Amino acid sequence: MSTVSEHTEEVLPIPLPAPAPEELVMHLERDQLAAETLRPVPRAHLSRRTELALWSLRVFAVVLSAMVIYAFIAELH
Repeated sequence: MSTVSEHTEEVLPIPLPAPAPEELVMHLERDQLAAETLRPVPRAHLSRRTELALWSLRVFAVVLSAMVIYAFIAELH
């Protein structure tokens, strides 16, 4: 016979959530922050559809800018 009670439960520690990166940045010293901000970020791997959408937004922005500049210059005369 064992001396350990059959009704003992093992208590597991509750894992704490990992702090967000924004919370960690405020604890860095100036030189550490400067070193982290100078580290390059790799390009994101986007799908063809997303790349096409971003390029179409770029083209739209250029066309819209040209229209605004033309309208501004046309109103000067």
